[in-house]
Amino acid sequence: MTNHTIQTQQLLLSWCVQLETYRILHQDYEIVQSIAEARSQPPFPEDYQPKRLDILFEDQIYVTRIGDKYIHYKHWKEKTHPKFVEIRFDGECALFSVRGEVLVDRIYLVASRDKNLITKAEGSANSRLGGFRRERELAARRKPPRAKFARERSS
Repeated sequence: MTNHTIQTQQLLLSWCVQLETYRILHQDYEIVQSIAEARSQPPFPEDYQPKRLDILFEDQIYVTRIGDKYIHYKHWKEKTHPKFVEIRFDGECALFSVRGEVLVDRIYLVASRDKNLITKAEGSANSRLGGFRRERELAARRKPPRAKFARERSS
């Protein structure tokens, strides 16, 4: 075994990764080193807005967005399940997962902000929807005028 292989295996074991993750990454020194580097970085601040966003499947860029424009979009088959996925904010690893096991998560503050905004929006929408539902219930309790006229004609 080379020194790189031993270092890679030791890092993966120290992170207590799942066996499948270990099998996928244990021979890839460069990727494990970049994961270690990203894990040592602080999370992105809550108000962080990346200028550039890249989504990589197995180290190949599939989506690149700069600002509000998608400048690169590589089509992939629906049944394709990449071994690992990386999201980069402005060239820095923001999220890295291997078959669903997250090894790097530097976006949890940003995600919690977005989740709070979504929750607030849903709450606002639900309160408006609740008002709409109440109006419908009240309208349903009232007898429609056509039914009244229909009964008068039959008597």
